[in-house]
Amino acid sequence: MTAQTQLDFTLDAAAVSGCEQGLVLPLRVLVACESSGTVRDAFNALGHVATSCDMLETETPGDHHTGDVRDILGNGWDLIICENMVDLCAAPAELNSIERGA
Repeated sequence: MTAQTQLDFTLDAAAVSGCEQGLVLPLRVLVACESSGTVRDAFNALGHVATSCDMLETETPGDHHTGDVRDILGNGWDLIICENMVDLCAAPAELNSIERGA
């Protein structure tokens, strides 16, 4: 049984004003351990450039890397979100080397 989460993003007046003035820059977002595309699509709908990654194919069309997330962790992401931290905990050394810029 899988739990499904509905994401509801609401922009306040300041955020909308910033977007209209071009003050909010889009982020390059990696959504790791996600095959549904739900979080990726929510970020894309807000104007960001989001990619999902999982060992499984994506369930919805969109930018998706099928394979090990460690292969693309160092691709210059502004934000990395992990849907399942258990998957990433297997490789703390790789995460530490990326933080140090190694």
